[in-house]
Amino acid sequence: MNANFTDTKPQALLLISSGCNVCPSVLQALCDLLKEGLIASLETINLSVAPEAATRYGVKTVPWIRIGEFELEGQHSPSELRQWAEYCDQDSGWAHYFTYLIQNSQRHKILKKIGQQKSLINVLIELLDNTETDFGVRLGIDAIFEELAGSSSLKAAIPALVALSRHPEARIRCDALHYLALSHSNEVLSILNDGTQDDDLHVRESANDALQSLLQKD
Repeated sequence: MNANFTDTKPQALLLISSGCNVCPSVLQALCDLLKEGLIASLETINLSVAPEAATRYGVKTVPWIRIGEFELEGQHSPSELRQWAEYCDQDSGWAHYFTYLIQNSQRHKILKKIGQQKSLINVLIELLDNTETDFGVRLGIDAIFEELAGSSSLKAAIPALVALSRHPEARIRCDALHYLALSHSNEVLSILNDGTQDDDLHVRESANDALQSLLQKD
């Protein structure tokens, strides 16, 4: 999915503190990326001198890094930072970022991003659509959708979820039907009814459960 990427290189912001042992290596790595032209600019703020910046950016630990729209915490190797800079120019960048956040127990950041830009929920659907997405990430996505139940963001994703409900893999169709019910929208009733006629037993059961769940909301 193209999520407002441009041809320009990303800007970077780094928050450090004087007592941080790993901050100098992260700063050097970002300076190297700047010299190479992989990032367009680098702003560095020392929280020991400007502590108010921690509140402004919601930072609780250093080093804190923002490359483009990707926010990272803690130590990252030069190769990792290079990869994040390159992700800013790739359509798959958001999928890699959301995967990273889920794997690092930072689902709240995904919810915040989706709250700011509803279309980013489609990144989660792309991950669900990818048969190589691992089980742990799928569990994280499930928890996010549960928290988005009834939201305008989830309602906006109905067309993409409908398409996912026709996926060749039964387990993915099951998930899609469950998430459609979480939209709390009656417009998905016909899709859930169709699911009750699926060739796969597990899909039919999921469709029935989703249908009952949605009807109970009424």
